[in-house]
Amino acid sequence: MSRIIIFLLIFAVPVFAGNVRLKEPPGELKKYYPPESDGYPFVELMHNLSISLTATISSIEEKDWKRGERWVLAFKKNYFEIGKKVRKWDKLLKKKAVENLVLSVQKKDLKGFKQNLQIVGKSCIQCHKNYKISTRVIYRFPSFHAVSIEDPVTEREISYEDYMKKMTDDMKRLKIYVLDGKRKKALRSGVDFVKRFESLKQSCSDCHSGEDSTNLYFSDKVKKGLSMVKDGLRRIEKDKIFEGLKFIGVYNCTKCHNTHIIQAELQERFKTR
Repeated sequence: MSRIIIFLLIFAVPVFAGNVRLKEPPGELKKYYPPESDGYPFVELMHNLSISLTATISSIEEKDWKRGERWVLAFKKNYFEIGKKVRKWDKLLKKKAVENLVLSVQKKDLKGFKQNLQIVGKSCIQCHKNYKISTRVIYRFPSFHAVSIEDPVTEREISYEDYMKKMTDDMKRLKIYVLDGKRKKALRSGVDFVKRFESLKQSCSDCHSGEDSTNLYFSDKVKKGLSMVKDGLRRIEKDKIFEGLKFIGVYNCTKCHNTHIIQAELQERFKTR
C-alpha cells in the first residue's frame, strides 16, 4: 500500500470515543433532499467530491501530475460548491489549503501536496463527525411525523404515532386480560389488535410496494402468527394467543423497528421534521 493511501486512511477514518454528540445540520440542507428536491443534489456533490479527491491522489501516486492537475481542479470546484449550497458552512471551508493543494500539484511538489491534503482532510473529518449522522437521520430517512392512517376501530384518521400506540396498547391489554381471566375484555382487545395490525399495510405500501416487500414484512410466518391469535381468541386459549403474538413480534414488529425506530426517535429529538 502506498504512503499516500496510508496517509489518507489515517485522516479519513474518524475515531469516536465516549459520548456521541451530534449537531443539528443547517436548515439550508432541507432543499437538497426530498420532498423539496426531486433527487439528492448535496449527496451527489459529496460523491463527486470524494471521487475527484481519490482520483487526484491516485494520479499523484502514479506520478501522473498532468492528470492530477485535471482532477485537483475538479476537486477544488466541488469543494467550493459546498459553500455556495450551504452558506453557513462556507466559513468553515479550508479554501486557502485547497488553493495550495492545486498549486502543489501544478508545481509537482509532493511534500506540499501531503501537507495541504492533511489540512483539508482534517476539516472534512470534523464536519462529518459533527453533521454526517444527524443529516442522514433528518433528511435521508422518511419521517413518520407527517403520516396519518385511518383507524379501522374508530374509523378516524389519526397520526401514525397514535395508531402505533393504540395497537400496542391493544396487544398489552390482550395479554393482561388473558392472564387475569377476563375473557370478554381479552376478546375485545384482541379483535381491535387484529383489525389494526391487518390495516397497517396501508401505511407501509407507500414505500414498501411490490410482492417482495409484502413477503418480507407480512410473511407466511406473520400470517401464521395472526391466524394463531385469531384461533386463540375464539376460546381465549392463552398458549395459542401468546405464541401467535410471538411470531408477529419476531417476524414483523422487530424487523420494522430495527429498520425505522432509531432514526424516528432521533428525528423526534432534533424536532426538525
